[in-house]
Amino acid sequence: MARFFSPTVVDIKNHVEKYEKESREWDKTYSKCLNDVCKKGIRKINEKDISIIKEFLVKWGKMARVLGKRKIWKSKLPNVIRDLCRQLEEFRKLRLENSDINEYEIKIFKCYENIKEIIGPTSAAKVLHLICPNFFPIWDSGVRDKTGVNERAEGYFNFIKRNKEFIVKYNDILEELAKKYKKPKVKIVDECFYMGKQEA
Repeated sequence: MARFFSPTVVDIKNHVEKYEKESREWDKTYSKCLNDVCKKGIRKINEKDISIIKEFLVKWGKMARVLGKRKIWKSKLPNVIRDLCRQLEEFRKLRLENSDINEYEIKIFKCYENIKEIIGPTSAAKVLHLICPNFFPIWDSGVRDKTGVNERAEGYFNFIKRNKEFIVKYNDILEELAKKYKKPKVKIVDECFYMGKQEA
């Protein structure tokens, strides 16, 4: 595993505090979109509501170029989310650190693969996180390269397991930072990985 996945507690705190200082304005979009999706609910998402997901992916996630190559994603994605509604609502109630990941392997594969087919691997993980922020981690090609996982479902599944291990190992500092910045622990882990990746 890459160096930034085995930091000290001080490293984690420094990485996250640096991220928060540099990204405070940018992350307002993140918080707004999570709140909007929470209010809307999964079952009611339709093509008009895709603007919330688009804002999250384009304005916060910087996925405009990738999504620009997938012209019909805005019409397809709401249907897929509604089709996966039962599984997503189940994940929405879970916290990654307290979950038996192996129990959910097939459902994770299904959710990830169905969304990935429409918007690609990085956007798929971001949408899953947007809908289920306490369970699904965010990733990008840089993190995949650093961790040696592939973009297929088994790669994302392994990445979820690594995130859980990380949260369990560093739970105290992650909980402290999550409360301080009013964000899910899974997002705090992403901030740590993101800043660690920049320095790796």
